[in-house]
Amino acid sequence: MKNIFLKFIMLIVVSLIFNSCDPDKKQSGQEKSKQKPLVAVVNYPLYTFATKIGGEKIDVYFPQIDGDPAFWEPDPASIEKFQNADRIILNGANYAKWMEKVSLPVSTQVNTSKAFSDQLIELQGEVHSHGPEGEHSHTGYAFTTWLDLKNAETQALAVYEVLFELLPQEKETFNNNFIEIRDRLKALDEKLSEIINNQGNPLVFASHPVYQYLAKGYGIQIISFHWEPDQMPSEVDWQEFEYSLDSHSSRAMLWEDDPLPEVRRRLEESGVAVIVFNPGGNRTELDFIHLMERNIENLGMGLKYDLSDQ
Repeated sequence: MKNIFLKFIMLIVVSLIFNSCDPDKKQSGQEKSKQKPLVAVVNYPLYTFATKIGGEKIDVYFPQIDGDPAFWEPDPASIEKFQNADRIILNGANYAKWMEKVSLPVSTQVNTSKAFSDQLIELQGEVHSHGPEGEHSHTGYAFTTWLDLKNAETQALAVYEVLFELLPQEKETFNNNFIEIRDRLKALDEKLSEIINNQGNPLVFASHPVYQYLAKGYGIQIISFHWEPDQMPSEVDWQEFEYSLDSHSSRAMLWEDDPLPEVRRRLEESGVAVIVFNPGGNRTELDFIHLMERNIENLGMGLKYDLSDQ
């Protein structure tokens, strides 16, 4: 009986040793312990904030999108990625229309514009065509909230709070990264305010109605059209523009991207400078903060540029 008991004990010991040395089980445990939290974001400013604040501690998902992320239609794989994310970081202001059509966990969603929801700009619905998304209506609220860089700072803070909640042990790293972003946004906000104040709160044209928060945040008067950078406006469009040009003193026009050379030529012949100010909703070759630096530089140069002297 004693021998049987000893054999039983030996079997247990051998089994424990074998299991502890099992490379597959050991690797599985290591992988689980090293798994990073996943956050999914709906636009490029939030992607920039999350990647710069989270660094290597966080995985950030922002899908490759052809066109405006606000009107993107996701495929099943993208929806699944959002559904499985630890947090879904939203822009708010009715951004990302597709989210109204799919089922996503409410508990993981964070609205980064919640703190200034009482300052959102309400839109009057207008139906028009815009790039590969086709015909759609701008209703509800203007959603390029981050173009007032004070709003962008608030949204970056909300991103920091999400990441800190997920990994509280990384508070110092996340906080230092956020402070760097905050300080750069503050500097850009001050520079933009200075440019506009020096120009006496100018009136400018815009090729598309996406600059509402830029106008409100910095005291710019903007008259918007519905022109696309890769399309030639119709003669009716040009007639409407010339009528506005006769009625106002503006000599600059904001564009989301470089317009066709012929469009630029015709504008400049009318004494109107082209200012490329990319709203930055989707990926560019620059991160969001560097993109804003270039936008502000373009704006400063464009507002000073008097084509009548050429």
